[in-house]
Amino acid sequence: VEQKIQSAVAARKKVILVGLSMGGQAALYFASKYPVQGAVVIGISHNLKFPLNVPGLELLGLVKRTWKKRLSPEAVQMRTGAIYYDRMQVDGLYLSRELRSLVENRAHLISNPVFFVHASSDRLGDPRAIEKLSKKIPGRTSSKILDCSAHSMFFSSLKNRVTGEILS
Repeated sequence: VEQKIQSAVAARKKVILVGLSMGGQAALYFASKYPVQGAVVIGISHNLKFPLNVPGLELLGLVKRTWKKRLSPEAVQMRTGAIYYDRMQVDGLYLSRELRSLVENRAHLISNPVFFVHASSDRLGDPRAIEKLSKKIPGRTSSKILDCSAHSMFFSSLKNRVTGEILS
């Protein structure tokens, strides 16, 4: 991914990074490294909620490498034909925490616009992280908090609404 961003920036292409969940963390990290046009961050997992925020939880990896994600029947149906993972890797918690640290330390380097979209009652990520991050980012930030609980908004009945928010 980083090589693609480097190549596009070097070729003076207009690059807008888009990331969902942990991908939102990655989008912010790359926005802190490269002069991209902006970033769209959806359902960021910057501040994880209980039980994913329990210190040492990744130690479960010693006995269990993955666990099944809780997906509604609607979400499973909407993923038909899509590339997705139905299990969470324990390493994902480690990676999420590493990305969180990188973003925290580099947010002051993000000079491009950032647009956040988040669910008000997201089961995984705390929407209050957006306000905290926005204060650290010197570039223009804006956000839209949707009154819902969907984390993976594109695999829910909200997909058209989210797409509309991003494009407006």
